[in-house]
Amino acid sequence: VCALDSNAHSTLWGSPFNNRRGDLLEDLISSKGMSVQNRGSIPTFHTSRGKSHIDVTLSSQDIDPIIHRWQVSSELSFSDHRLINFRIKLSLEELVRIRPLGRCDWPLFKSLLASDFVDAPTEWTPSILEDHTHLFYQKVNQALDGACPEVILKSSRSLTWWNGDLTASRKAVRRAFQLVSSHPSMGAWDSYRECVRSHKKLVRKSKRDSWKKFSSEVSTASGMSFLKKIIFRNGNAKAPCFVRDKHGTITTSINDSLSSLLEHHFPHGSNSAGFPLPVVTGLQPVSVPHCDWLSVDRIRKAISSFSDNKTHGPDNIKLIILEKLPDSALSYLSKIFSASIFLRYTTSPWRIFRTIFIPKVGKADYTDCGSFRPITLMSFCFKTLEGLV
Repeated sequence: VCALDSNAHSTLWGSPFNNRRGDLLEDLISSKGMSVQNRGSIPTFHTSRGKSHIDVTLSSQDIDPIIHRWQVSSELSFSDHRLINFRIKLSLEELVRIRPLGRCDWPLFKSLLASDFVDAPTEWTPSILEDHTHLFYQKVNQALDGACPEVILKSSRSLTWWNGDLTASRKAVRRAFQLVSSHPSMGAWDSYRECVRSHKKLVRKSKRDSWKKFSSEVSTASGMSFLKKIIFRNGNAKAPCFVRDKHGTITTSINDSLSSLLEHHFPHGSNSAGFPLPVVTGLQPVSVPHCDWLSVDRIRKAISSFSDNKTHGPDNIKLIILEKLPDSALSYLSKIFSASIFLRYTTSPWRIFRTIFIPKVGKADYTDCGSFRPITLMSFCFKTLEGLV
């Protein structure tokens, strides 16, 4: 999608006439195979000197079918150019879904799981361990679907610096704009421009006051650390894009860059190209003895040792979910832990980590893999077993 202030006139996007610049832009649009999304004849530009249709919205032919409801909005834009709205229709699969655990019905979650776990087997193989680990995740996710269904993530537009004075100022600008639209005169335009200037000045003051209030009220160590990062962050630090591989050659794609970073920081590891992870098969089932130190109480104690701000791994099981598991689910998980230790086998969901590369502040060369610090996020279930061991 390309939205431009063209300064060109053409009947193709609603202007009552064509000029030479409009004819040239029409030729360019035709040669590139683009579509004009402008609809209707409402001017997109409005000043005391007149109105015109110079704002053009273009799109490629591929996404033309999913662009809908293009219109010049009546909402105030605080500019000579009118606000333009349109919608891009996306499939539900492309929308971000989250599970709002803050609204989860935890008593229902526990009741759904309390009688859902059957006795774990007494004899195990790596293949059986894989099956029962996946069954554990399946049961937990089914209970979450019943107690806390997923919802589509909606963006928040709340502004911490917005206040009642700004709301009143915006209303004054809107009244001035309505007056100049219905009774245009030089006096009305001067009054409107003065209202816009006053509103923008008030916005800048409100932002400054909000920042002063935030920075003066920081008292905790974590708050001071966050404030320091905001003030002293290096503008040159950036996410990995193209880096030098082990031969000193600059990579040409994001995948090559990630492979080089993984090889540099985890020289004996493997990346996601190894999916699906191999599962050991063909072994005879063996009896796994009970481990007293893998009791339900010790597992709960290990779970409670994690800090609340820890991020979950690729299995999407957050810390609060483990904290709310009933004893029957933890007893089942205890048997999985025992089998994993006795068989010396790590089940495939716990072998998948999510690695994030964060640029180190103050580095001169961000094509060097050493200028990035890896943060690895792993399953809380696996971290609990690690803590117990």
